[in-house]
Amino acid sequence: MVEGHPVLLPVDKSHHPNITILRSIFSHDGNSLTLFLQDTTYGTEWYESGYVAVCDKVAGERFFLAILYHEWFVIERSPVFES
Repeated sequence: MVEGHPVLLPVDKSHHPNITILRSIFSHDGNSLTLFLQDTTYGTEWYESGYVAVCDKVAGERFFLAILYHEWFVIERSPVFES
């Protein structure tokens, strides 16, 4: 679940307790979702635990399905981007 929305990711259920959503971005129309997440199942270092997922809502359903799931380096957000 991400902000009350069911999301299907290509990971085994055993990973779920190790996943932390770092950032979620919903499209304006609510049909797409981009996730930056950390999965510490296999390691906790910044270079081995970050993933990005792009998800679309399945037509006629309430849930989102990952259409892209890939490694991503977890890097702290720079103060340059703070408002």
